[in-house]
Amino acid sequence: MAIRRIPGGAEYPDEFAVNVYIPRENADNIDIVRVDTAHGETHVDRFYLPEGHDRRKHDPIEINRPEEAVAYFTEGGRWRNWVDRFESNHGLP
Repeated sequence: MAIRRIPGGAEYPDEFAVNVYIPRENADNIDIVRVDTAHGETHVDRFYLPEGHDRRKHDPIEINRPEEAVAYFTEGGRWRNWVDRFESNHGLP
């Protein structure tokens, strides 16, 4: 999990991004889910969902601080389920 208080391209000091990902050596990381404040609102990008799913990208969410996003990801081990769903929908290397 990565937490960026002021992500690249941020216009305001209260912008943030929290990302659950699988790191890979010599390749791009595999993004599983991300909450961020880009695009003018706090939203969740659910990369574990199939391409074209209505809630896959830019789905508004009521989270106002990075700490709330971490709690959302870790509550009940949610992030593990999302990794499993990513593998089911997209496969893992």
